[in-house]
Amino acid sequence: MDAENFWIQLNYQLMHLLDFLPVACWGVNWDEPMMQIFLHLYQFLHKAGKLEAHVVQPSFSSSDAELVGQPQRWIDCIIRVVPSSMKRSLAARSIRTFSEEIGHSLDFSVEFQ
Repeated sequence: MDAENFWIQLNYQLMHLLDFLPVACWGVNWDEPMMQIFLHLYQFLHKAGKLEAHVVQPSFSSSDAELVGQPQRWIDCIIRVVPSSMKRSLAARSIRTFSEEIGHSLDFSVEFQ
């Protein structure tokens, strides 16, 4: 893949990640693994001057931190207090497990010429 297609694919990935973001209460869910991946990719593309997808810059307001409409089961309350690093680790392990079960490899390398 050449550099131009690399940036195009990252923009497609950014748009794809929108499907996995919570529809509301971003301030409550900001540290969810998919939200973090989205935010980091957005910042990376923006700083590199390669953001081509028409995605509004993510922002949080005070109303986003309210729990209105959020699940209130005991497990949901526990998940909200789990450290972000642990959430990312558990999500990565889950993705690796699913990929191994279907015989898919997540290995890749980046080579510059």
